[in-house]
Amino acid sequence: MPDCGERMDGVIVQVGSLRPLDEDYPLAVLIERDAELQLIREYVENKDLNVWVEGKPGVGKTHTARFYAKQSGLENGVRVIYVHADASIKDAVCHGQKAYGLQIPRKEICGTRFAEEFVKTYPDADRYVLIIDEPERVWARRDVATFVHTYYDAMLSSHKAFNIVFVSGRINLQKAESFFPRETLSRLQLKSVIFSVYNVRQIIQILEQRLAYVYSTPGQYDRHVVALIAKHIFQHANGDIRQALGITKYAVQTADNLGRPLTEEIVLEAIEWGKVNWLKGKILKDFSPHTAYILYQTAILSLETNTLTIDCPSIVRRYRQTIQQIGQDPIGQTSLYNGFKEIASEGLVKQSYVTTETTYQATLTFDEAKDRDRIIKIGQSINWEERFAGL
Repeated sequence: MPDCGERMDGVIVQVGSLRPLDEDYPLAVLIERDAELQLIREYVENKDLNVWVEGKPGVGKTHTARFYAKQSGLENGVRVIYVHADASIKDAVCHGQKAYGLQIPRKEICGTRFAEEFVKTYPDADRYVLIIDEPERVWARRDVATFVHTYYDAMLSSHKAFNIVFVSGRINLQKAESFFPRETLSRLQLKSVIFSVYNVRQIIQILEQRLAYVYSTPGQYDRHVVALIAKHIFQHANGDIRQALGITKYAVQTADNLGRPLTEEIVLEAIEWGKVNWLKGKILKDFSPHTAYILYQTAILSLETNTLTIDCPSIVRRYRQTIQQIGQDPIGQTSLYNGFKEIASEGLVKQSYVTTETTYQATLTFDEAKDRDRIIKIGQSINWEERFAGL
């Protein structure tokens, strides 16, 4: 991307790197989550507690945890290692350790070995903090529990002050009881730090902080267009700052390619791109193939019948007919209705129940025709045989 472009009126629009609009961009100042950061520090460094950080996706948990790891790493006495979980805890630790100078071969990675290397690498630290981000991503939860339990034992044996901080977007502290064995939970004595959803003002502040790094001169955008993104994210995306950053980055790049400042027209186009991009991610990554296919067929049935409200029995019939056409066996009635609940819980449709003198049936309703049409457009671009091939 060029360092600068020229507006159509001859005024230069100076755009630096788009990197500050990436989620993992390291910022010198943490804004809007300072209270949560200080609470983590209080629990860990003053009260010597282990912490469970929780909140919806995209509310700054990971960003704050990484900021704490970086900030503490610059201070004497506290050493922090941040690990982002993956399908395998061994893979996650093997990847994460390298940034901190640990060199444990993958086949030797376990809680005990990791604790020993942590202390050996930083022998003069007064406190050792391990951050495990998204432990729920690990396929076998018992592997996480085993790693944590053995790490805890080894650190106790070292007679060092230590803490474990878990960061989770899907499991709150109450549900953590199903994640760890009772004996492990009783030892951890976890304290919860809850991240609330960003409000419109906070989203604006965060985006403006990032944009200050992108634009080398002030006045390259109107605050009004940033507010448009913030309002959309708050109202339709649960305050997910990752989506806000993605939309903003797309808008800035589009404006730069056109040699223009950010305008309302460009931002509205970027918001539409963000809706499609988010929805496509849900359909391809978050939903099971059957749930995604149910949503797609519901949208097609809505278009064919020219109504935004479709009764679930009609969807069931349509699903069973078409799923066999792509060589798949239909799932059972209970699983189908669970699929209805899942897509409704994500806000893609509204589920309601209609009662008459003779019937009691569920219905699914799209808010607007354009919401339905996005789903159809994405569904038409998917090779469903390939989508089901992984089952």
